[in-house]
Amino acid sequence: MICKFNFKDKEVLLDAKKCSSFFSKLRGLMFGNDENPLVFLFDKPNRSGIHSFFVRKKFFAIWLKNNKVIDAKIIKPYRFYVRPKNKFNMLIEIPLDSEKQISGFLVGSEKDLNTL
Repeated sequence: MICKFNFKDKEVLLDAKKCSSFFSKLRGLMFGNDENPLVFLFDKPNRSGIHSFFVRKKFFAIWLKNNKVIDAKIIKPYRFYVRPKNKFNMLIEIPLDSEKQISGFLVGSEKDLNTL
């Protein structure tokens, strides 16, 4: 699935695996070595949290509502509960390969994420 959204005044096209079933949403990045980004679509806007138990490395989470970024965070492994600032209807999880890499479209440091 191609996700199109704006992030830091740049248009982003991201090829992500769609998680539509209950079990694919439940599993997410857990237990896997999947390097592909995942996208989760929700019928109604919500503010539910995520966790990173059994996720072996950091990932970048982007919460969107109507294709507008409302929050973005770098999530470390084994975090109990992480929640966005506002309601969302789409979540994108991007596995990170190294300490400094966030993705090809984001340039800067983790501090830059606070400017959302």
